[in-house]
Amino acid sequence: MPIHTHYFDSKKVQQKSTDSDFVVSLPTLEARSDNPKLHIDNLILEFSYYNVNDNNNTFVVNHTSTDYDITLDNGNYNSVSIITELNSKLDAATGLTWNCSYDSDNGKITYVNTTTEFTLTTNNYNYQYLGFNKSTTKSSSSFTLSADNVNNLAGTRYIDITSQLRGDVSESGNNYSQILARIPCDSVGAFNTIFFNKSYICASEMVYRNISSLSLRLVDEYGLTIDLNGGSVAGSILIDY
Repeated sequence: MPIHTHYFDSKKVQQKSTDSDFVVSLPTLEARSDNPKLHIDNLILEFSYYNVNDNNNTFVVNHTSTDYDITLDNGNYNSVSIITELNSKLDAATGLTWNCSYDSDNGKITYVNTTTEFTLTTNNYNYQYLGFNKSTTKSSSSFTLSADNVNNLAGTRYIDITSQLRGDVSESGNNYSQILARIPCDSVGAFNTIFFNKSYICASEMVYRNISSLSLRLVDEYGLTIDLNGGSVAGSILIDY
């Protein structure tokens, strides 16, 4: 079966919304097999996305029967900087004085203000760095609320490259439902990049018939499009035709 290698770079494609949501134009190849396929062969992904971002940077605090939406600045936080940011944004949004702290012995955050009882509500995306479970509301006692879980600032555990066929899609008809590759995010290499080839990524194949181009989208473990913040992704697609 003939094999064609097609290279792509999100910085150079002609059609894109962002560097994590773009279209790769594919060559016109005369199929020489009854079952032509394509798969992602290797990838270079810049480690430029944040552990706190537009997908997870908000939560809700309630005191005196009023909800306050807390929005953190996007960025890569550690256990020290997240406390500074929490105190700053809680002070500004609620009008109270907050003295949140991080316990380096147990890895948990304690939320404290000097005035009144409160509740804190998480959602499906912010709960890990706040130290609670998904979509839960917790109440303070004596103006203090201790996190149930450790402060997890690791960010998404993996990035999925999802696809949508363009052209004759009768073989699949998906809408970004096909995962072409799953990239674990636990290894950052030289120049702050993540490099993987097919031996290290969880790759799948897609039937290749009369496909003019391939829409690719990078999403986090929750299926939300990631922001590469000016970074890019490049790689190669192997077409068995």
